[in-house]
Amino acid sequence: MKFLFTSYSKFLAVLITVFFTIPSEAQWVSVSSGTTQDLNSVYMISNTKAFVVGNSGTILVTNDGGSNWATVPIATIEDINAIQFIDANVGYAAVDNGIVLKTIDGGATWSIQFTGSSNSMRDLFFVNASVGYFTGENGEILKTTDGGLTFTSQVSNTTERMESIFFTSMTVGYAVGRNGAYVTTTDGGVNWISGSAGTTTDLKDVFFVDATTGFIARQNNFVQKTIDGGTTWLSIPTNIGNGFDALYFSDANNGRGIGNSGFAASTANGATSWVVDPTGVAVNLNDIHCAATTACIAVGDAGTIVTDVIAGCSTPTGLAENNITGNSAMLTWNVVPTASTYTITGRESGSVQSVSITINDGNINTFNATSLGRGKNYEWQIMANCGATSSTISPIKTFSTVACATPDPISTTNVTMTSARLTWTAEPDAMSYQIFGKRMGNDPVVKLNVGTASNFLDVGGLSPNSTYFWTIRAICNVPGATSSGLANIDTFNTLQIVNKNVMEFDFVLYPNPATDIVNVQLPADEVMTVSVMDIAGHVLMEEEANSTVHPINVSNLPVGIYNVSIKSSSFVISKRMTINR
Repeated sequence: MKFLFTSYSKFLAVLITVFFTIPSEAQWVSVSSGTTQDLNSVYMISNTKAFVVGNSGTILVTNDGGSNWATVPIATIEDINAIQFIDANVGYAAVDNGIVLKTIDGGATWSIQFTGSSNSMRDLFFVNASVGYFTGENGEILKTTDGGLTFTSQVSNTTERMESIFFTSMTVGYAVGRNGAYVTTTDGGVNWISGSAGTTTDLKDVFFVDATTGFIARQNNFVQKTIDGGTTWLSIPTNIGNGFDALYFSDANNGRGIGNSGFAASTANGATSWVVDPTGVAVNLNDIHCAATTACIAVGDAGTIVTDVIAGCSTPTGLAENNITGNSAMLTWNVVPTASTYTITGRESGSVQSVSITINDGNINTFNATSLGRGKNYEWQIMANCGATSSTISPIKTFSTVACATPDPISTTNVTMTSARLTWTAEPDAMSYQIFGKRMGNDPVVKLNVGTASNFLDVGGLSPNSTYFWTIRAICNVPGATSSGLANIDTFNTLQIVNKNVMEFDFVLYPNPATDIVNVQLPADEVMTVSVMDIAGHVLMEEEANSTVHPINVSNLPVGIYNVSIKSSSFVISKRMTINR
């Protein structure tokens, strides 16, 4: 289930360009896949993007070298057994019950194609975007020449379940399976010739690095190898107490194998000797694939994914900015598991000068950029440093600092029958403020221009027993902005003119802050109306209270700030209530 190249037309280019060396002692780390389904196959499109397929219609994708995985929804719950991409956009998957999946948009969506067979498709190999082969149960080999629109059954001359297939050219191919089943073709599958790979044990995976040198994974502590294009095969002992279920070779010397109980090993001399590479997992591993930068991923049962932490130094992803102010911004990114440090480069947009900062901890994924200019545009990039190697630098991310900040939060205090104090948060660059307020009803909005000498204003001439709303914005002289946004509306109620001394009366809210129930403690000698309003003055709840303690169920209200008022025949009094959970 491994693919060294995706098109015969690219064969020579691959042989020329793939000179990377897989280390003889790999280091693996286990990562979360987000699923417990058995995972059967993996294909790395690049050192950052890879796809994994498994049972019950599972398809996973990573864009950061295997650190984080997302589920790709598809319209099947059949087991998916193998996957291959021809290029960055076109890919295929082999599925149970004769089903084939195809994508033409880089794996974002997958269409179902039917082969006409009821056998489970175990493996696949495409020599280009149109011509491909599928192997399955009962010796079945299918061929398509039109990208999966139609399939032709080929005579394989075996009835064994065929586990793996590999082509070294448009016409030369190899397929292996149970009980030593081994068939070859030199005419594009017109004829398949049954032969021997030198063993009658189950053959799990076939992999060629060029037209003459190939390997077959098998159990019982052996690997099969040919150096003459499959004419003869040698049984080479692994001498490490285990065999393999899948192989990947970068060239004739350097390769990796995985198998049962988390077993993994690597060779640097063409399978003559092997070194065990601990994976830290105990479940069966089913497949392995590597990218041309030596980043490797292996997958197995129960949602297991392990990645090679030496090979991959992924470019950080998930770049974002939070808590942006006029002079600072919190930069964040996704941690790269192999990173020891990060290098951040930033500058003001349009500037030729940039600043580079090193984060000396690979587990940190935040940086607070300070001393920025108000109302400025900035751009930044980041790369991971993994020991002696570094990732490519991320794409440019841009953000803008706040030019004129909104003077939030605001509040109202010292409320009487005819006056109140309005208070806001001072904005450092404000030249003045504009306050907008009105009484509930049809009264017009009043606009007040206020200086910056203080952050409050005492207003008078209000009507008793009335509800008022107000908000405020800052007026600035900053390039790119002349005013801020409006603050969240605040509301308050002036006191009622009464014949009794209302100031001697008070009511109590508890608990405050509240979660689900708030109690209103009232005088026992009067019937009161209790109202709950949002900060805009909208009445959300209204109940009649005729006991000393009246409970109000606020469990359906969201977290926030509200006004609770009590109203009798002679007065209205309000208090602020906070709901926290």
